[in-house]
Amino acid sequence: MYQTVGTSGKNKKYCIDIHTKAAKKAKATREEVAESIMVATALKAGSALSHGVNALVAYDE
Repeated sequence: MYQTVGTSGKNKKYCIDIHTKAAKKAKATREEVAESIMVATALKAGSALSHGVNALVAYDE
């Protein structure tokens, strides 16, 4: 999940959707997804947090 949240590039939402849905399919909990967002945020700061929100939205879809 860290790579999803911390990777830069143009189609971030698209990548986030794919990787977040794959994590959910692999039985990752929403809390585990959120934890990976916090780890990425600690390492990469603001961009990880903004994309992390997109990951949680994708998880809830």
